[in-house]
Amino acid sequence: METIKLQLSVDEINIILEALGKEPFTRVYALIGKIQEQAQRQIGQNEQPGPAAAGGIDHE
Repeated sequence: METIKLQLSVDEINIILEALGKEPFTRVYALIGKIQEQAQRQIGQNEQPGPAAAGGIDHE
């Protein structure tokens, strides 16, 4: 599978995660996890994810 790299703000990522959260879980759970994993690596290991229901990423 071909991959691409995107540069998005934390707020933009949270909007995407919020939209994905409205889709059927079985269709998007792996994608949400992948986004969160990559975001956490870039933000830092000390940051905690945002609200579980929204699947968000917290930022300062």
